[in-house]
Amino acid sequence: MVYIRSKNVKGIDYAYLVKSVWNSNKNSSLQKTIKYLGRTSSITIEDIPEDYRNDPKIITFMTMYASKDLTKKQTLLSKLREEFFKSLCDGDVSGTIKTYEKYTKFFNLIEFYDNLLKPVMYKIGELWAGGKLDIATEHVCSNTAQSLVGIINERNLKLHRHKQKILICTPSGELHSLGCKVIESFLISKGFKVFNISP
Repeated sequence: MVYIRSKNVKGIDYAYLVKSVWNSNKNSSLQKTIKYLGRTSSITIEDIPEDYRNDPKIITFMTMYASKDLTKKQTLLSKLREEFFKSLCDGDVSGTIKTYEKYTKFFNLIEFYDNLLKPVMYKIGELWAGGKLDIATEHVCSNTAQSLVGIINERNLKLHRHKQKILICTPSGELHSLGCKVIESFLISKGFKVFNISP
């Protein structure tokens, strides 16, 4: 029998994929850890090995936890997006770092980029295109976002050993480099040495 066990450490839930194994010597079942899954709030079905994804207990756990956690996650996201937007518009790099640190206490780096940085940068672009944000503020936002990603990259460089080298760049004529910096950030977090030759 396979199931997910959740353990609370200092207020944060961590999950383990475990299997019950019968011990005939002790005449009882023992828990054997198959895989550490990380923070319970960050688990996706892709984190579960394919052999166990369709197990009814796994599906039940994923469904129950997702529905319980969704409202809390949406409330937190909404608040952090507003906070992040204000910090970007103010050119407040330390404010963006605080938001990043708050978010990554519960979720991972990729979720930070997907759920916070990307939607807020889209919002800034839409406001500028609609004449609701001046070009100077738009540039401040972009530069502040670049600074934040640079700081995240510096931190990750100290934490990870380099496996292989990767070169990333933009197509000819593309002058925006934030997307490349985000890709660089993800690759660094996975232990790659990255050469970024975007503008």
